[in-house]
Amino acid sequence: MDPSAKTVPVLYIRVLLGLVLLFGIAGFLTSSYREDRETLASLHFDTARTLAQEGRATEAIAEYRAALSLSRGDFEYQLELALALMNEGNLNEAQRHLQELLVTDPTNAIPNWAMARIADRRDDVSTAETYFHRALYGFWPPEPRPGSRPTAPVTRIEAHFELVDMLARNDAKPRLLAELLLLANEIPEDAEPRKRVARLFLRADSPSNAGVIFENLVRQDRQDWAAYSGLGDAEFAQANYLAARNAYRTANRLNPEDADTQARLAFSDQILDFDPTLRGLSSTERHRRSQELVRVALAKVEPCRPAELPLLGPDPVQEAMDSAREMLSQTRRPRNIADALETNLSLALQFWQARLELCPPAGDLDAADRILAKLAQQQSS
Repeated sequence: MDPSAKTVPVLYIRVLLGLVLLFGIAGFLTSSYREDRETLASLHFDTARTLAQEGRATEAIAEYRAALSLSRGDFEYQLELALALMNEGNLNEAQRHLQELLVTDPTNAIPNWAMARIADRRDDVSTAETYFHRALYGFWPPEPRPGSRPTAPVTRIEAHFELVDMLARNDAKPRLLAELLLLANEIPEDAEPRKRVARLFLRADSPSNAGVIFENLVRQDRQDWAAYSGLGDAEFAQANYLAARNAYRTANRLNPEDADTQARLAFSDQILDFDPTLRGLSSTERHRRSQELVRVALAKVEPCRPAELPLLGPDPVQEAMDSAREMLSQTRRPRNIADALETNLSLALQFWQARLELCPPAGDLDAADRILAKLAQQQSS
């Protein structure tokens, strides 16, 4: 046998062993290189978080960028960079990163929430609302244990509050009410978030829902002056002025330093001083109040009337005004106070209706207007 024939397999084996060794070394070096990159990326990321906590946002962003450059495609690194950019007002770049993340994981709540915030800052309410809903019904990180670092910049309930606050700012009352009805069933029993929801119900023109929450709060804590004040607001918005005054009185007793409660209590007193239907009044006092309502309503409708009216037949408003002036000029006590009271209220409400048609009140209603509006509502219901 040719001796060279034996050396060929040996040489072949040696080459294979050499290649295996080289590949092993290359794999080891590659793995080591990757581990070193990941370790370095992690160091940059931890440094970025520390800088962010210290309020050094620009430096933190640079460290986030360094971490992401060493570990391309890392979801957490890219998300933290996007949030940092968003917080610094770099909305365009933040949005690009968030859109990339949502391609990877469209149901992740945090990128959707951040996109909603960016749209809100741009006053794009419709887009913001869409992303808020995607966030609310997406997947949220687990709630952190007490004392541990939060795993997300916001909780689901906090994001829901951001949505309703945005809707309130933009006066989107029907959609605001719909969200509040959902949020009211999600918030904890803590007093402060429930007060916040109740206040938002008032802004959504739903004082009855606000009143239910405030009533529960005052039953839980009879010393909670803010809950009593809120209950007063809810009753006031429903034209329940006596109940509102009682709530304001309790709030003022518990916290006599609150100027807003004092002002609302004083205004409730003024309104009730005009109300001839209030229980406990003598017939004489009811009649006096009805006369005062006629006097005020007449004075408010007179400037709304044109100086000269076309002659198109009898003018019921003018006839009512003449009748009211004659009644107000009399000083004698009427023979039948009940009939006089009914006549006076009819005149006052006729003037109120005429005023609504000719020159509706601008701005907030005063005390007499509120009683006239309440009486008109009761008459029509």
